[in-house]
Amino acid sequence: MRLPLVLTLLALFSGCDSAAAGLAYTGTLAVGLADLQSNTDPTARPQPTLALATDEIFGCANYRLNVAVRRSGRTLDLTVRDVELLGEVCLTALGPATFQTPLDVPAGTYRLRIRTGGAVDEYDLRVEADRLVLDSVRAERTRVPEPLVWRYPERSFVYTCGTFTGDEALCGQFQARLEAAVALSEVAVPSEGVWPYPREPAGYYHNAPSRVYRYASETDFETAKDLLHVFTAEALVGRMGVGLAVANWRGDAGLSWVYENEMQDPP
Repeated sequence: MRLPLVLTLLALFSGCDSAAAGLAYTGTLAVGLADLQSNTDPTARPQPTLALATDEIFGCANYRLNVAVRRSGRTLDLTVRDVELLGEVCLTALGPATFQTPLDVPAGTYRLRIRTGGAVDEYDLRVEADRLVLDSVRAERTRVPEPLVWRYPERSFVYTCGTFTGDEALCGQFQARLEAAVALSEVAVPSEGVWPYPREPAGYYHNAPSRVYRYASETDFETAKDLLHVFTAEALVGRMGVGLAVANWRGDAGLSWVYENEMQDPP
């Protein structure tokens, strides 16, 4: 899962002229935290990450904040300079200028300083095994929309189910099969803060509450994907508006709609 501040660049290119680097921005900066999964290494642990975004909206999606980062002991110092275009072509879409940096630090409490112009905002940053927290000490030019962000539980996966009206029973049917076949312990999802997994799917007539489970070994998650593949073949092929998924803490996933497409494609 990703925070809204940590934006994925759009792949739609435009022929508009690129803007010069070194633009000023107006307004405040939003500060966010996320436990980010790797897009390239399926074996990597999620990485705690700090992100910034302007409240000001720009006309290209690839505007980036120019930020100098310095760490000294338990102090992380960010100096925000200006806004620049990443690359030579404007990716035409409205959005903020953004910045993100991994928090490559051990668990503990750190002082975060964000320098913007003549102002110095300060926060206490807590990096813990299960959460990331930002407590404001002094803030004039920055704000924190979500001060508490939960990290992915180690060796966990989320089960999501969305269906068309009348097919709601499918969610419970696969859940029962999953819990009977794999040794799992369900994770209690906290009501406060940003949870890394989706709390429910979106876009279906029936969006069942997500279930999060811990498992003992990666073999257990492979079994969960295999079970979903078999369930797709037995119960989901040809059904409209139904989507079941299992996705783990490292970004690996089994998706019923992908399995169904593979089954329907000619050899």
